[in-house]
Amino acid sequence: MHRIFCASDTVEGTDPGLYHQFTLAGAKAKRFGGLLHGFSTAALASVWNVDEDTVRHFLENQNSTSFVKSPRRIKLPDPRWISCDTQAETKPRNNMQIAEFTYNMNSKYPDFSVRSGGWKKEVDDGSLPVLQKVGMSASMVGLEPNAMEAPLFFSNANQLVYILNGSGRLEVSSSNGETLLAREVRPGMIFAIPKFLPSIKVAGDTGLSFLTLLTSSRPHCSYLIGMSSPYENVPKQVMAEALNIDESSLSELLANRKHDHIIFPPADIMVERKH
Repeated sequence: MHRIFCASDTVEGTDPGLYHQFTLAGAKAKRFGGLLHGFSTAALASVWNVDEDTVRHFLENQNSTSFVKSPRRIKLPDPRWISCDTQAETKPRNNMQIAEFTYNMNSKYPDFSVRSGGWKKEVDDGSLPVLQKVGMSASMVGLEPNAMEAPLFFSNANQLVYILNGSGRLEVSSSNGETLLAREVRPGMIFAIPKFLPSIKVAGDTGLSFLTLLTSSRPHCSYLIGMSSPYENVPKQVMAEALNIDESSLSELLANRKHDHIIFPPADIMVERKH
C-alpha cells in the first residue's frame, strides 16, 4: 500500500474552505462522483459522435469513485518519451520540463544534521522552480529518540505538519503565551500551525519524522532557542531585568544550548558531552 499526501489551496474553489475533486471518471455519487454524470446521455452521444448505448456503457460500468483497484498490473508510460500515434514512433521529451515539477526529498542529502540529534531537508523555489508559481515549499525532519526541533515560528508562512514515522509530542503557543496545542503525535496525523505561532516538536523513544508543507516558496523561519536565539542577541543585563533574574542565572540558563542550532540532541547526550 502506498500513501499519498496532498495539500490544496481551496480559497478559489467551488466551496471555499472545502476540498473538492475534479473527477473525470467514476460512478455517480453526491461527493467525488464522475463529473460526466451531470450531462445527458443524448448530449454526450452527440459530443462523442456515438450512440447512447455506448455512452451508458462508458458511464455505468464503474461502481467506484476516487479510488479504483485494478485486477491487472498497469504499466504507465515513461515520461521521458512522448508517443506519436500518427508516425508510430516515440520522441524524447526535454528532461528539464520534467525536472521542474519533480523533486525526491528521500534521496536528497540533509541540509542540516546533528550527531545523536537528527537531520533536516528543505526544498524551496531555489531547488524546485515551480514552487514559486504555487507559493509553497517543504521541509522534512528526522529526529533521533528523545531529540527535538528547536522552538520556531514562520513570519510569512502557515505550516501543515504531517507525521511520517515514530512518535512524539507537539506543542504550540500563542504570541501571548497561551497553550494552544499540547498532545502526543503518531503517524498519519496532520496539524495546521498558522504563521507567527511558535511550536516545539519532541521525539519519543522511537524517534520522530515529519513532513512540513509551507505556504511560501521562500519561508522566513526564526528559532527561539539556541545559537540564533533572540535571547542570545539581546544584552544580558536587559534580558535579565526583563525576566527578573540575575545575569549569572540567565547565563546558566542559556549555556546548555548556546552552541546548538535547529535540532537539539536529548539531555542525556548533552551530559555525556560535558563529561
